Amino acid sequence: MDCWRLFMLLFCVCFKWIAAQKEELRWTYTGLVGQSEWSEHFPDCGGPAQSPVDVVTSQTKYDPTLTPLTPLGYSQHNYQPFTLHNSGHTVMVTLPEWMGLEGMPWLFSAVQLHLHWGSGGPSHGGSEHTIDGLAGEAELHIVHYNSELFTNISAAMKQKNGLAVLGILIEAGDETNPGFNNIIRYLSRIRHAEQKVLIPGFDVSSLLPKDLGRYYRYNGSLTTPPCYQEVIWTVFYEKVKISKTQLFKLETILYSSKYEEMDRMLLQDNYRATQPLNHRVILKSFSSDPGKELSPGEVTAIVVGVICGCVGLAVIIRFITKTIHSTSSWDLLHSQRPAPPPRPNDVGKSSTCTDSTILTLGTHACVMFTERQDHSSRMPALWLFVPLLACLLLGQQACARNEAPCQLSKWNNGFQTFLKRHIREDTPRSLDQNQWEKYIQNNGGCHRPTQSFLSPDDLERVKAVCSARGGKVFKENLCISREPFSFVTVRSEPGTCSIRKITSESKHLILACEVLDNRCVPVHFEGNPSFHKPSNNDPDCGERRAGGRAAVCRDGMLWLGAVLLMLLY
Repeated sequence: MDCWRLFMLLFCVCFKWIAAQKEELRWTYTGLVGQSEWSEHFPDCGGPAQSPVDVVTSQTKYDPTLTPLTPLGYSQHNYQPFTLHNSGHTVMVTLPEWMGLEGMPWLFSAVQLHLHWGSGGPSHGGSEHTIDGLAGEAELHIVHYNSELFTNISAAMKQKNGLAVLGILIEAGDETNPGFNNIIRYLSRIRHAEQKVLIPGFDVSSLLPKDLGRYYRYNGSLTTPPCYQEVIWTVFYEKVKISKTQLFKLETILYSSKYEEMDRMLLQDNYRATQPLNHRVILKSFSSDPGKELSPGEVTAIVVGVICGCVGLAVIIRFITKTIHSTSSWDLLHSQRPAPPPRPNDVGKSSTCTDSTILTLGTHACVMFTERQDHSSRMPALWLFVPLLACLLLGQQACARNEAPCQLSKWNNGFQTFLKRHIREDTPRSLDQNQWEKYIQNNGGCHRPTQSFLSPDDLERVKAVCSARGGKVFKENLCISREPFSFVTVRSEPGTCSIRKITSESKHLILACEVLDNRCVPVHFEGNPSFHKPSNNDPDCGERRAGGRAAVCRDGMLWLGAVLLMLLY
């Protein structure tokens, strides 16, 4: 009996010792099992394709096959609660599997989202990824697994192309972000590690940037142990803003320690340092730097500056040519050619041949000199008109873009092109892949990797989007439909007609609306990856308003050209 008790005592001691060892090996961002020691306990953390990385924009490569991402079901929470969890390393929201992600080689289903942040407030870093060495104050990660190839995240996370993570850099500002308030307002209920709470479901797309078409893409890893290197990373160019108050709460409310632990430690600086690229190439979905786009005021200033420069150049050219011709004329005056006999008809050819000039040059020389003077006075005008005309044409091109719906269109066949691409009578009525491949081949759409097709039965409804009856102003020259539309999106291999996926979608249409033949009609189909909806506060579409840059620039160019031509004359 005593031996049995001794055995049980030793067993309990050993069990506690093993548990203590495991507890000591619990990874952290600093300390004994900090970032520098992760690879000793988790071998993949020392691999060649680790994340996060510093995105050096000058070394990225443009990939035209990277299309805008489409969140699926992000706004359809069905009023079901989400679980908010303090894991001791981050704050995490578990997402339902019906949420997913399109715009990638496979369909990915959502798993969870979490945040990384710092400890020093604004401008002190906290994001994991950096852009040209600059960090954000925090970073949001939305984790998905490849649901086309794998049954769950456990099976996917160790396999190639098994995971896809969206990375959104966050910066602090003055305005409160209502989307992030859905998380931050409940942090006080999970202050300690391993605490969970149910929170109301919310629109996850409210956490995303508005522009889902501009992003960086590379192959990397999980940024925390076990650091599996099977992640397709998408880091958006556009940052999301939260208020400084929201950032302060994120940095100061949570603890990395459990409730029963005496030593309470704030959950701060939970971000991993950037890792070497090791010959990996970071792709980007856009060809130019979005940050370098010019505002309407800057464009107008540049156009006016170019015109003024051209006018100045023309004046200089006029002065030079006038000087050259004047010199040539004086050479003629000083020539020693004998004067030919006078001819009565020649005297009437010029009103500038005075008696003194005729006596000096002779009648024939006087007429030649006068005609040369007339020719010399016309040449500078031609030299001035040509560069001025070129500058006006360039200025018209720079001002050609409309910044409000229902302005005069630059393209005469915009509406017909829209119909040819998106609404045709022979559009297939089913999702049969063979029908769609044949349809795309017959209509020359193999060069476009993503195409959307509307039903011909909805033609009048589609046209009504560009009117007050059917649409609201979205932005620039875009209108958004008051009601959702059903349409088919076909994704094919770039440069081929081999279809990769056919999807039936239902969302509000976003169309570019411009005036052709005195009617405001759609000329371009814009994607709606963020499932935007119209706002009752937005103005109705179809109203002729000031056209922003395009109208102001065009009118200004015409008036300026008319004034300059009058001065030239």
